[in-house]
Amino acid sequence: WKRAAHDYRLFNRIETPGSLLSVTELVREKKWIRRGVYGRARAPFFAHLDNPVMKRFVAAYRAKHGAYPSDWAVMSYDGVYALKQGAEAAGAIDTEMVKDALTGASIETARGSLQFRAIDNQLGTSAYFGRVADDPGYDFPIYTDLVEFKGPEIWRPESEILAARNE
Repeated sequence: WKRAAHDYRLFNRIETPGSLLSVTELVREKKWIRRGVYGRARAPFFAHLDNPVMKRFVAAYRAKHGAYPSDWAVMSYDGVYALKQGAEAAGAIDTEMVKDALTGASIETARGSLQFRAIDNQLGTSAYFGRVADDPGYDFPIYTDLVEFKGPEIWRPESEILAARNE
């Protein structure tokens, strides 16, 4: 859709609110992706390079793959790292014991310290919104004016979770 909209110059006529443009799209579509458009992402590595866990992960990923990690690689790493922390806290690899150990727990991730919400074990991960722009540090565009929306600021209130369970 974005390619067709670009080809037909739709973006020259109307402003679009942005779509999911993960690191994968920023890299793969670097030649044609329009600079200045808004985009959303789930786990862009460049948003957390000040975090030591992210720094180590990016360095190891680049050494092995010769590329920067996608949002999906970051989320996968965080998922496995969360399981490791849960198993260590539980002292076992039993599913129920790990789940119980992680309920309401804070864990370290490549995106910083995050907490599981006790009511539904939702991890308080962020969403990111910004404008696509070139950066001299990369051979693909990244986001400028990046805004991070913290998970607890944007997820459904607990009252809605409880109401949905009672329906």
